[in-house]
Amino acid sequence: MTAILADIGNSSIKLVAVDRESYAIESDAVSRFGMTLSDDAIEGFQEVLSETQPSGCFVSSVNGSHLQDFQNQWQTLFPDTDCRLLTQSDVDLISNVQSRQQLGIDRLLAAKAAVLINRHRSNESKPVIVIDAGTAVTIDLVDSEDVFQGGVIFPGAETSFRSLHRSTGNLPDVKVPWIDVNLEQAIGDSTESAILAGVVSAQAFSIRGIVDRISSKLDNNPFVVASGGGIAVIRQLLPNDWHYVDHLVLQGVASVARSLDHGSKS
Repeated sequence: MTAILADIGNSSIKLVAVDRESYAIESDAVSRFGMTLSDDAIEGFQEVLSETQPSGCFVSSVNGSHLQDFQNQWQTLFPDTDCRLLTQSDVDLISNVQSRQQLGIDRLLAAKAAVLINRHRSNESKPVIVIDAGTAVTIDLVDSEDVFQGGVIFPGAETSFRSLHRSTGNLPDVKVPWIDVNLEQAIGDSTESAILAGVVSAQAFSIRGIVDRISSKLDNNPFVVASGGGIAVIRQLLPNDWHYVDHLVLQGVASVARSLDHGSKS
């Protein structure tokens, strides 16, 4: 049997079909759709869903309008197949935050996946720092007792580009794909390249600095897991000993879905 896993974020919808026995995710099998489901995107969206004939789906969402788009398409294609929206109570991580219900489900799922990665790589109990760089950058801490302690949030690269343009009178709306930026270029020789160099530097060194600051408060060296489209671009500016993984939130969705499936069969 096949399940659809969905990560509905603020800038995209990611879908992947997985076998319900293993829940293994192949990175090149993940499909991504943009902020709005255009006619072309809907056609591709429907193709991904209809080709799988899934027996169910599991969804992480931090964007209500994108979630509604997804649910409408799902209901049209599979009116008799359940689609479960995951909630904070589905994630078996204890948390030490003011309001778990206000905590983004994507942060909990990414943390759960990172903890599992650490367990698979080492028998050592150690803190885990989780970085997910997208529309926003989140950096969270799970302590050595597997308790989610919270973290920090700041604007991602694309958000920074838009903010500079909207908040100033003359700075351009940078359209050059920042993935093409020269990481060796410390300064820009034009306004556009200066913005590119500035945003890239701010992303990379903010992430490194915050991780260093969190690490300095810990008794043990943490295991650092980094994911997200923003990480892929600046990876050369980040430490080599961090663990880099694709689609960390989807990995978390898969782990929770596997547990829910096993629980329903027991």
